Amino acid sequence: MSVAFHVVTIIDDTCLPYSAMAPKARRCHHGWDLKTKCASTSLKRPAAAGTSGGLNFGSRRHVATLKDNGAIIKPNRAPIIIGSDFGGICCHLMAMDLLGVSFNHATYSEKVKVCRTFVATNYPATIVQDDATHRDVNKMPKVDMFVSTAPCQPFSSAGNQKGSGDCRGLLITETLKYIQANHPKCVLLENVDNITYKKFADVLELIVVSLQAEGYAVDHTVLNTRLVGGVPMERKRWYCVGIHESCRDSKPFMWPPVNVIDDTLTLDVLVPTLGPSQWLPHPPATKKTKYNNVMQAYQDAAALGVNPYVTHVVVDGGASPKFAHSCVGYCPTLTRSRAGTFGYWDSVKGGPLSVYDMAKLMGFSGLHYSWETFMTVNQLGTAIGNGCSVSTLMKLMPEVLYAAGFLTGGQREILLHRSDVYRHI
Repeated sequence: MSVAFHVVTIIDDTCLPYSAMAPKARRCHHGWDLKTKCASTSLKRPAAAGTSGGLNFGSRRHVATLKDNGAIIKPNRAPIIIGSDFGGICCHLMAMDLLGVSFNHATYSEKVKVCRTFVATNYPATIVQDDATHRDVNKMPKVDMFVSTAPCQPFSSAGNQKGSGDCRGLLITETLKYIQANHPKCVLLENVDNITYKKFADVLELIVVSLQAEGYAVDHTVLNTRLVGGVPMERKRWYCVGIHESCRDSKPFMWPPVNVIDDTLTLDVLVPTLGPSQWLPHPPATKKTKYNNVMQAYQDAAALGVNPYVTHVVVDGGASPKFAHSCVGYCPTLTRSRAGTFGYWDSVKGGPLSVYDMAKLMGFSGLHYSWETFMTVNQLGTAIGNGCSVSTLMKLMPEVLYAAGFLTGGQREILLHRSDVYRHI
């Protein structure tokens, strides 16, 4: 693709290149000339607002921003004992940590070694398993909350979509075996939204019926972190909540409000622009797939009257033509493969999203983790792309814990307030 762009505007009847626009003119300009062929150096954008951050996720707690002074919340049966299956880097524990809820990590299973090391370093569990299919669930410790994020590849549009025909599609049964043997007070399951499709109805029915047979009140739905977590990233995920009959009372479980978009938390806030020496108008032409995807996305944005050097256009640059897509003003769903190779291009940033950018979009930049000595940047990116939205979990956890009787109404309100505050850190 050889299209080059020359962005112009009219100021006092004079045609000026984009780099010469006054800041006010830049912000309101949406004119594109797609036919003009010129050197790519004529593509300019506003002066850099800052530089991209490093890989330090920030300080551990930010109590100064909280009205409640950030005191650790001690539930009615504190600390909450948590178990995790297929836990990855345990984003649910990051959510609990940010919320300031007292918990102990009792049992954790995960196949990927670097993820196990990450969790052992940051949220060590009493029992760690690398294979959930080889364990005696009757000898495992009982927990208050059990969280399972079973592999999504059998259901994902980026996977093989064989469902129960893929052995990984039935790994959730290992979680169900633990639940049947130990009856945690509450259960939280997460997977891709495709699991709700008719072709995977057998797996979904297996999960719901199995939980109900063990005395759980089951609610499940699809939540989009952009509309619930309040961050500018598309991430539709299926969540299933089970509250055991032994701890149910008059407290109903309620899903977090949806269609709540935070206009103050934008990509301008979360993704800093690269400095002049690093900023690029597009990927190098030698990176053919990424270059073609980005240039096509710019053309599509221009057709909508959007200037990609003023408004963020985030492109899945490494996708094949069949799956190539982009989003205007927010980030597409992060995937493990693309996040691990830094394949998301941000037009305003002038480069790919960094691991720091992706961590903020996933909602856990307010914490600091040790990882550099045992994990490469690419491995961390892969783990982030394979994780759960911490922003969504911070909205969901207070509702689950309240319905299970762990929190008072006042504690629930405090945690919901904290979930709003920490999105901006």
